[in-house]
Amino acid sequence: MSQHSNILTFEISQGIIDGLSTTRIVQRIQGILDACEWDDATVDAVPSDCLYSAHTMLMQKDGLYGVSHDQLKRFIQNITLEYNLNPVGFN
Repeated sequence: MSQHSNILTFEISQGIIDGLSTTRIVQRIQGILDACEWDDATVDAVPSDCLYSAHTMLMQKDGLYGVSHDQLKRFIQNITLEYNLNPVGFN
């Protein structure tokens, strides 16, 4: 699953840097996983996986991935609202 984590981390950070919407970041990750022939369950779980990955990124040094903690917090807030995710345990 390391490859999966690397894809998520890279696409979240680069998507934020490029000013993409949360929805577009999720769509790009789903497209990559789909093109790599990952199973449908994994592709469908991308929004919740992004929440988990962004939270993990938030626990690292500010700016480590090229984005600030504030940017990651906004991403987490947006993905939680847009995909109706429960962020319990991520606060």
